[in-house]
Amino acid sequence: MRTAVGLDESHPVDAAHAAYSRRVKEPGWEELEPMFMLTPAHLRAAMQRWGATGIAE
Repeated sequence: MRTAVGLDESHPVDAAHAAYSRRVKEPGWEELEPMFMLTPAHLRAAMQRWGATGIAE
């Protein structure tokens, strides 16, 4: 079973992490989705280049 955080619970270590996460989260906790990111232009360009090519310069 895959969870929202990308763990594969068929692997024992991922299952243990997911179980721990469920035990310790506060009631009402929710997963937030990033809406925007404030990044200087030179860092944004490097991140976009890496995302497109997988090459860090």
